[in-house]
Amino acid sequence: MPTLRVPTIRVRCSFFTPPLDLLKIGVFDLWVGNFDRKPDNPNILLSSRDNERFDFCPVDHMAAFAYLTNYRDVREAIFTRDPKKCILSHRFVRAIAKFVPPQQISDLRNSILNGMTIALENMDFIFPQVPPSWGLSRKAKEHLKQFFADTVRNERVAASYLIYLC
Repeated sequence: MPTLRVPTIRVRCSFFTPPLDLLKIGVFDLWVGNFDRKPDNPNILLSSRDNERFDFCPVDHMAAFAYLTNYRDVREAIFTRDPKKCILSHRFVRAIAKFVPPQQISDLRNSILNGMTIALENMDFIFPQVPPSWGLSRKAKEHLKQFFADTVRNERVAASYLIYLC
């Protein structure tokens, strides 16, 4: 019987600017319940720079809020997903992380929490930008603000990338 050979993924961290953005994208997906970005559908484009480096460009957030259309139904239990279906479970993520100093990886948690804080501080600016046809009522906005302000959940989500790097 023929042996199936899986190609080795070789990544040089210096090709990506910054390489940890891929982890941030995965954590953001967990935070907002984006179920569409996964190992077999990464929805991430690479954008090249003049210095021959690449940026990660996430696309397609249509599955945010776990496909819900009534935003008042957003709950933690609905956002729970199979860890293997998260982009963070792709071996490419681990390959990139191996080239990043451990201190930068552990510091990433604080950077993610800071990003969450900035997002929360700007929700009153963000929400008016959402077209009314999306059905984001005043009550739904308040519900989402409270849901995303849950500090216990945010701490857990912000550190979630660590389990994928083991």
